[in-house]
Amino acid sequence: MRCFNMVKVFLIEDINQEFYSIEEIIA
Repeated sequence: MRCFNMVKVFLIEDINQEFYSIEEIIA
């Protein structure tokens, strides 16, 4: 379960990075 939480956090971080990139492209 702990490992799954780490993966989930990693995915959230990755999605945030993607989001920032998209926002920079739009802006």
